[in-house]
Amino acid sequence: MTSIVELAEDRKSRMWFTLVRIVAISLGLISTYPVTAYDGTCGSPAEVADLPARHWCEVPNSRLRSAEKRPQDYPDWNGSQSFQYESFQRVQGVFALVGSWNSAAFDSRRNRLLTFGGGHNDYGGNEIYAFDLRSLRWTRVSDPTAFPSRHPEFQNSDGTPVSRHTYGGLEYISHLDEMFVYDGAPDHGPGTCGVSGTWTFDLDAREQQGSYQPGQWNLRTSSGEPPGACDNTSAYDPVTERLFFYARDGWWAFEFASNQWIRVNTDGRTSEQVNVAIDPVARRLVAVGGGQFIAWDLTNVSLPRVSIGAGGSISGTDDPGVAFDLSTNQLIAWRGGTTVHALSPQSMSWSSIQADSGNSVNPGSVTASGGVFGRFRYSRDFNVFMYVDSVDKNVFLYRLSDGQPVNIPRPPTIVP
Repeated sequence: MTSIVELAEDRKSRMWFTLVRIVAISLGLISTYPVTAYDGTCGSPAEVADLPARHWCEVPNSRLRSAEKRPQDYPDWNGSQSFQYESFQRVQGVFALVGSWNSAAFDSRRNRLLTFGGGHNDYGGNEIYAFDLRSLRWTRVSDPTAFPSRHPEFQNSDGTPVSRHTYGGLEYISHLDEMFVYDGAPDHGPGTCGVSGTWTFDLDAREQQGSYQPGQWNLRTSSGEPPGACDNTSAYDPVTERLFFYARDGWWAFEFASNQWIRVNTDGRTSEQVNVAIDPVARRLVAVGGGQFIAWDLTNVSLPRVSIGAGGSISGTDDPGVAFDLSTNQLIAWRGGTTVHALSPQSMSWSSIQADSGNSVNPGSVTASGGVFGRFRYSRDFNVFMYVDSVDKNVFLYRLSDGQPVNIPRPPTIVP
C-alpha cells in the first residue's frame, strides 16, 4: 500500500501537500485528520506523515499491556483469580515480554512491530503482540499457552515453543512472511541458557484464520550443526533471503529452502552486548555495541572483514538498536535520548546526529534489561523508526530525513 509519506515528499509547498492529502483521503490511504503543527504526539497516520525530519514523537495510548490476555479473559475466571492465567505469570508477568532481555521483529508487509519473549523465571507466556503503524495500536497476534512446559523441554504440548529471552534473535523473514525464533534463555527458574529448536511463525496463515486461533508455529527440522549460543543476535538479508546468526564461535547462515544451518566462518564475537544489522545497499554486515565495531563483506560467501573507521560513542553502549534508513542509505544506531548515530557507507565511521532544535520529545533512557536489541526498527512505507521500551510505556517514533526512501537493489555477483 502506498503511504502518504511517499505521496507527500515535498513539504515545502503547503498547497501541494494539501492537494496530495485530499487525493490520499479519497483513495482511503489516510483518515480525514486535519493538518496540525508538530506538538510531539503522533495520534494518527496523518500526524505521522507530518512528523518533521530529526524529530521524535510519542504515540498516545499505545501501551502494550492494553492488549494483554487478562485473567477475566479466561473461561475459568471466578471473579478473583484464573488458574490458567497464573500458570505462566512467573515473577514479572507480561512486563518481562519486553522488559527482560527481549527483542522485536518488523513485519514490513503490514508495517507492524512484533514482540515475543519472556524467559527464565520472569515470564512463561509465549504469545505474540504486534504494534501496527497503520492503526497506531497494539493487538495480540496469538494467545499464551495456558500450561507451558519448562526447561529442559523446548516445546509445549500444543506444538508451540516455550518462552525465552530472545536477546537480538527475532527476525521477520519477508520472502516467507514468517517470524523467525532461535535459541535464547528458556522459561526456567534457575537461569538456564540455551534452548533447542529452530522456529518460524506463519503470519499469513494467522491473518487468514483471524486472531485468537491456535498458533501457526512451525518447528523446522533443520540439518547441519546449529550455532551454539544463548544471548544471540541475528539479521535477515532480504536480498539473498538468508538469516545470519552471530554466535560466540563465528557466523552462521540459515537456508530456509533446505532448512539447513551453514557455518560461514569462525570470526566470533568478543562481546555479548553486541547487536548486528545489514546494510542492504553497500552489502555489509555490521556489529556494534559492548565496545565492539566490526563489519563484514556480504558479497563474499566467507564474510571477510572490511576496513572500518571510528566507532564513536555508540560502540561503547550495550546492545544498541541498529536499523537501516532507506531515505539516507545509512545504518542508524540508537541507545536512548534524542541523538541517533549514523554509519557512513563511505568512511565506515559513526557520527552523531542531534535532534532538531524544534524537537520537544525525548524517549528517555533505555530501561529494559539488556538494551534495545531489535526493538528499534525502520518502516520504509512510513519513513520512521519505531521503538518500544516497556509494556507500560507508549511507543516512540523518529524521522531522520524527509528524503524519498529507495528500493533495495538486487545483489551483485557473490564472490566464491
